[in-house]
Amino acid sequence: MSADPAGWELVNPNRGGYSVIEATNWYSYVSNNPVKYYVDPTGKVSWVVQNGKCIDRRGYEKKPSGSNNPPSGGGSWGGGRTSRTSHRRRMNPKEATFVHEVLGNQGFLAMRTVRIRRASGGRASAMPWGTISSRSVDYNNPMGSNYGRNSLIHEAFHQVQYSSKNGAFLKLVEEQILKIFGKDVYASGNYKITSIAQYSDLDSMSYLEAQAQMVGDFGELYYTAKYTTTPLSQIKKDALQEMSRIMKASGYESEATRWVDANFS
Repeated sequence: MSADPAGWELVNPNRGGYSVIEATNWYSYVSNNPVKYYVDPTGKVSWVVQNGKCIDRRGYEKKPSGSNNPPSGGGSWGGGRTSRTSHRRRMNPKEATFVHEVLGNQGFLAMRTVRIRRASGGRASAMPWGTISSRSVDYNNPMGSNYGRNSLIHEAFHQVQYSSKNGAFLKLVEEQILKIFGKDVYASGNYKITSIAQYSDLDSMSYLEAQAQMVGDFGELYYTAKYTTTPLSQIKKDALQEMSRIMKASGYESEATRWVDANFS
């Protein structure tokens, strides 16, 4: 079985779109399964036509240079640019603005190059190489629901943790293993089941997932209080104030913390 016929070009760090992750995996061009996908002996991108679009073996839409009308059938088509805009994208201005409102300048700096991708599974996640995976139902418009907004801030804060805490990725992996064995690593940051008034700052919480849980909840309650007509219960108002205090004590003063102080103090 042959590796990627692109050869040196795949690992050439001077080429556009170079990826360290791709460079270590010479079967990435067939999604790690060179037996399953279309035969492509020339090493060019194979494609088939689906709903009038040229789709390659990885699910990318093929956009050939200088042609707006792909031919019917299938085959190999060199040249052009391959993109997967339906499965990976940058944050749009509304999402970026919301992240900046909640996390402030310090937090937002970690988000400048982050991309959002459609999660293959049913849950959101964040990876240290600058990727946030969003549930399919939230991918196109995470700002359209409480869960989507909470998840966006939660995973964005993981990117902040990666950039500011040594070993954060390995610690989060350990926490997910603990979760598999029944430990609720989110509970200490969940205002619904834990009194967060006990914490002086985010680092007072035992787990990084608990910190992200609280920050996500802060973003969700802040959005509801400021941008919707849904009234907050007294429990949520108290929690929002405590969260704002903890965010400021942790170095994340932002438009959101200032708004909460002005409207709930």
